[in-house]
Amino acid sequence: MDKLPGFRVLLVLRGEGEESRDAMAISVWDSAADLLNSDNDAFYYEVLAQLLSCCESFSPMHRQEVLVSKFANK
Repeated sequence: MDKLPGFRVLLVLRGEGEESRDAMAISVWDSAADLLNSDNDAFYYEVLAQLLSCCESFSPMHRQEVLVSKFANK
């Protein structure tokens, strides 16, 4: 997904337990416009399909604005 304009990071979180097929994906973009533009990119949907193939169900997508972020400086 690094090729998509404005894409910054993708986190895929597994639910409780090592055998869980519950997962949540969180993506971070430079702007809401970049996220919306990814909707028109076939590659983005290929990545989503791969993520969903390891999960039991699909939850609706939500768009939220980041108010504060802090990452460790290492």
